[in-house]
Amino acid sequence: MLSADPSLAANFVVAIIYGVNENIAFCRSGDVDWPLIDESLKHSRYKDIMFCAGKLYVVDQMGRISICNVANTPTMIHLADPPQISSWMGYKQWYLASLNEELPMVVRYRKVIPDFEYKTDRLDVYELDANGTYWL
Repeated sequence: MLSADPSLAANFVVAIIYGVNENIAFCRSGDVDWPLIDESLKHSRYKDIMFCAGKLYVVDQMGRISICNVANTPTMIHLADPPQISSWMGYKQWYLASLNEELPMVVRYRKVIPDFEYKTDRLDVYELDANGTYWL
């Protein structure tokens, strides 16, 4: 995921989800190495990353959202727990999107279908309130 178009911006960041444990690393323009975000090694697997309004957001396998600081000392700050969803909804996949400086989260509900691995059953879109504390 790119923070900006490298052909248009001299300062940009590339962030990736890598490895079987789905951790996070990044590289700033001009860097020669890929620093790891240490907190990403301590928590559950990360499923999506998105730059929005100059910040790097991540969502883990449980639907928790965090902000990653990719400045001098990389850190991660928990922002919000997932929206309240019934456990009977089945397998969920979490996605982030960037829309007009907003950061909606899309939840894809999947179910097992005979002769298919999974089928998308439905999609829900959520957004954080202005304080970033609960889902609308």
